[in-house]
Amino acid sequence: MIRRLTLGSVSTILLVLGTGVAFADAAPANTVSETKLEALCAKVKPAFVFIAGGSGVVIQPDGLMLTNTHVIENGKEFDVRLGTGRHFKARLLGRDVFGDLAVLPLDLKDDDTLRFLELGDSDALQVGEPAMAI
Repeated sequence: MIRRLTLGSVSTILLVLGTGVAFADAAPANTVSETKLEALCAKVKPAFVFIAGGSGVVIQPDGLMLTNTHVIENGKEFDVRLGTGRHFKARLLGRDVFGDLAVLPLDLKDDDTLRFLELGDSDALQVGEPAMAI
């Protein structure tokens, strides 16, 4: 189950996320429409980031972000760009090479926060439910 993520639980985050991630308001399979897909993309867009020729998503207002291990390869420090053009430095906090996930904190200024994508409860997913990677 995924609730609130903290830097102190990175190994747990990587293990749990490797088994599946859900959005808090995912729609049932038979009700997914183009309108709902557009709404989902609009919700994700402010938290979307560009990193090392790939992408990721901010998952906490303090700048904690997820990306794929194959995107960051063997790097340790990165330049991350938001869709707004703002740039931040980030460093590798942890990775799961088998789950292909990596966690990085963005270097924010004091009291700065970012738009983020709230992760849902992966235990609430059902076998056969559609999943979408954005």
